[in-house]
Amino acid sequence: NADKADGLMIISDFARDGFNAVLGCGYSSVTVDAATYGRASETVMIGYSATSPALSNKQLYSYFLRLCTPDSAQAAVFTDVLEANDWHQFAFLSTSDAYAQGLADYVAQLETERTALQLKGTFQSMEFAADFTDKEVRRQKWGPAVSKLVKTRAKIWLICVAAELTEKFYEFLAEEYAFLFGPEYVRVTCETFAMAQALVQSVVQSNQISTLGDFNVEPKSDSPVFDAFVDRYKASSLDEFGDFCKCSPDEVAAGKCMNPGQSFLTNGEGVSGAYMDSIFDAVFSFAQASLNIMKRDAGLAVGDIKGKVLLDEILGLEFLGATGAVSFDEYQDNYGGYCVNQADEDFNQICVWRWMGSLQPVSELKFKPFDGAKTASGAPSDEPQCSPGSMRVMVDGALQCIECRAGTFSSSSNSPACTPCAAGSVAPMDGAEECTPCAVGSFGFNSTHCQRCDPGTFASSVGRLVCEPCPAGSISSGGASSCSLCEAGSYTAAKGFSECLPCSAGFFQGSEGATSCDFCPAGTFSDTPGQPGCTACGLANGGTGGMIGVAHGQFCVCDPGFYFRCRDGESNSRCILNSGANVTCEPCPSAKTGSVVLRGLDCAGGYESRAGMSGSIEDLSSLQHAQPVNLPGFMSLVESPYESWGCRNERQCFGGVPGVCGPAGRDGNVQGCTTCVDGMFGIGDDCSDCSGSREWLMIALPICFFFSIPAMYYFCNSPVTANVGSMLATTMAFGMIVMILQVFGVFSRVTLRLDSPMKEIMMFMRIFNFDIDMLGAECLLDTSALSKFTNRCLLPLLLCFMYVAWWGGSRLLSWKNWAVPETCNAMGLLLQALFITMITITTEPFQCKLQP
Repeated sequence: NADKADGLMIISDFARDGFNAVLGCGYSSVTVDAATYGRASETVMIGYSATSPALSNKQLYSYFLRLCTPDSAQAAVFTDVLEANDWHQFAFLSTSDAYAQGLADYVAQLETERTALQLKGTFQSMEFAADFTDKEVRRQKWGPAVSKLVKTRAKIWLICVAAELTEKFYEFLAEEYAFLFGPEYVRVTCETFAMAQALVQSVVQSNQISTLGDFNVEPKSDSPVFDAFVDRYKASSLDEFGDFCKCSPDEVAAGKCMNPGQSFLTNGEGVSGAYMDSIFDAVFSFAQASLNIMKRDAGLAVGDIKGKVLLDEILGLEFLGATGAVSFDEYQDNYGGYCVNQADEDFNQICVWRWMGSLQPVSELKFKPFDGAKTASGAPSDEPQCSPGSMRVMVDGALQCIECRAGTFSSSSNSPACTPCAAGSVAPMDGAEECTPCAVGSFGFNSTHCQRCDPGTFASSVGRLVCEPCPAGSISSGGASSCSLCEAGSYTAAKGFSECLPCSAGFFQGSEGATSCDFCPAGTFSDTPGQPGCTACGLANGGTGGMIGVAHGQFCVCDPGFYFRCRDGESNSRCILNSGANVTCEPCPSAKTGSVVLRGLDCAGGYESRAGMSGSIEDLSSLQHAQPVNLPGFMSLVESPYESWGCRNERQCFGGVPGVCGPAGRDGNVQGCTTCVDGMFGIGDDCSDCSGSREWLMIALPICFFFSIPAMYYFCNSPVTANVGSMLATTMAFGMIVMILQVFGVFSRVTLRLDSPMKEIMMFMRIFNFDIDMLGAECLLDTSALSKFTNRCLLPLLLCFMYVAWWGGSRLLSWKNWAVPETCNAMGLLLQALFITMITITTEPFQCKLQP
C-alpha cells in the first residue's frame, strides 16, 4: 500500500493473526517503517519492489532482504548515461514520494562523489496533487517546479515521478511545456515510465509527440529462463489469480481497472520490468528455504519456520531465477541488470545499453541527442556562500541559501542538499549542522525528537532506533537504560514486563530473575503470595500427605500409621482441616502379647472428604483429617472410636467406621457385635427376626420334655432294660447317638462355610449342646454373655429337677413303681448322654480372645 498508515495497519493485522514472514511491501515509504517493525519482532521481510537505498542499512533493517535492485544502482545508471554522453549540466525533476525522492538524493550524492565528471545538477521536487486529474490543480502544484528548472536552461532532464502520476504528468507537459519535447532537449526517464508506458503512449500519440522518452532506464532480467517465465505467465488465465481479480471485463476494457498481472503486461506481448520476475523469485525463495529447513529438521513445526532460522536459510540460497542468478550480498540485496531504452518511431522501447555495474552497448542508437546538450553553463561569479546547516539551491532562477529543516542537517558549506538524520539520531531545530544520537533510555523513531522507552523496554546505548523489550525475568520503568531482575518470590514469564508477578500461594521462587515459580515440595506449604521459600509443616509424624504446591498451613496432616485424635463421641468438628485445632499425630493403637502385635485399626493418614461433601483443596472446610477405620474382623463403638474390639470372625464384623458390624441385625453398640439388636436373635453369625412361633417354641419345648420324662423313666426301668447287659447296651447306644449329635453341634460353632441344607442341619444340632440361642432365647431372656452362660449351666439341673418333680408327684399320687433307685437310674442315663455338652459349657469361661 502506498499510504504509510494503511500499510502499517495491514502489518498490524498480520501480526494479530500470526504469520511467519512478509512478502513486500510494494512501496519504499511503507517498507521503511514495516522493516523497522520486522527487526524489532524478528520477522523476515523480502521485498520485490521497495528500491530505496536506505533499506540496505542492515543495522536498522537486519531482517529485510530484497530481490529487486536498490535505487543506488539506478542512480548509477543515470550517472553513467551522463558520463557516456559527456553531459554535465542537468535538471532532475521528481515527485515527493519516497521512491523518487530517494533516487534524486542518490544522484545528488554521486554528483558530489564523481568530481571528475564536473556534473552540475539542479534538483526540484513536486508535490502530489490533491486532484491530479484537475488541470488547474496540476498547474498550481506542478507548474512552479517545472518553471524553476526551465529557468536553469538545462537541456538534459532526468525525470522520475510516481507511477500513478506518470500519464497525467506527461499530459501536463504536452499542454503547458510542449517545447521540452523539442530536438534540443534530452529526457532520461526512470523505471516508472516503463510501468505506465501503455498509458503514456496514448498521451504521446494524441499530442503528436514523436521524440518522447529519448532514454528510459528500466530494470531488465538477463536470466536465460526469463523467456520461459514470460511464456508461462502469458499462458496463465485470470482464474489463477482467484480472489485477487476484482475487475469486471467491462471495467478492464474501459481502462478503469486492472486485474493483478494485467498491470505487469506490456500490450499483452510480455512481462515488463515492473517486478513480476522479482515477485516470482521472492516467493520461490520463501518456498525453497522452507523446504530446506523441513528436510533438515523433519520434527520442526511449520509455525517455527521463521525468524533467524528462516533468514539465514534464505541468505544462503543461490539459484537461477526469473531475475537471473539470485544471491544476496552483505547488505542482503540482490543486484539485477538494467536496460537503457530508446523509443523507435512505433514507440517500441529498444535496449541500446545494458547495465551490469557499467554500461555496455547492445544495439545502435535510434537517434543521437543533439550535441549542444554537452555545454555546461558556468555558475555566476556572485554565487552566495552558504554555511553549514543550510543548502544552496536554485530559487526562481537564482541560487539561494535555504536553512535545513528540522530532522535534516548539512555539515559542509555550499551543500546542494540537506541530509536526513540517520535512524536513532535527531535534529530538533532548523539549521542543524549535525544530528544528535538519542541518549540511553530513549529512541529516535522520527528524526526531530527522541522518545523515552516505554515501561518494559530499555535502550542501553545511544542512537537506538527502537527500545528492546526486557528479557523474561526482568522489568523496567519508563526511560530505562537497563532492566532489573525480579526479586526472589516473583517472576515474569515473557518479554516486555514493567512489573514482576508474585508467586501464587503454594509456589515459591528462591532466585532472582526467574521466569517461573516452583511448587512447594511435599511436607511444606506457602500460604502467602510472593514467597522466596516454603514453610515446613513442623508436625511430628506428619506432612502434606505427599502433595506438592500446598497453599494452606492447615493442610498439614498425619503420615500413614498415625492419626489425629479429634473425635469426641459423635462430634468431629475438630477433625476439619481449618478448625484451628492443635494437631498431634499419635501411632495407630495396637496390643502386644509376647511377639504378637494385634492391630484392629487401619491408620492411613492424610485427609479425606467430610461425610456427604465433595472435598477440594480450595475449600478446606470440606476436608478433615483421615480417621482410623476398623480392619475386617474388628469393630469400635461410636462413643470410643479409637478402641477396637475383636469379633468372633470377619463375618460378624466387616470393619470400617465405628458402630458398624457385619450381617444385618448385629448390634454395633455392643463390644464385638456379640448380640443382635432388639427384635432379633442370633443364629450362628446371622440374625433373624423374633416371631410368635419362636416364643411358643421356647415355651412348648420344656413342657414337652417335662411330659416325656415318664416315658424315659419306664424305658430305662422296663423288664427288657432291667437286665444289666441290656441296660449297658441301651445306655451306650443312646449315649453314642446323643454324642454324635453333640459333636455336630460343636462343629456348628466352628467357622465353616456350609451351604443349605447342611448349614441348617448343623445349626439344629446345637440344641444338643444346650445352645438355646437358636430357639430364639434372646427374644424372651436376657442376652448378655453372663446370662447366657448361667442359663446353659442351670439347664442340666433343671432337667434333673423335672425328674425329682415327677418322683415327688408319684409319691403324692401313690405311684408305687417310681422308686428312688429307678429315678436316679433314669437321671444318670440322661447326664451320661449330655457329658460332652456339660464339658463344653464348663470350659467356655476359659476361652479368651486377645483384644487390641
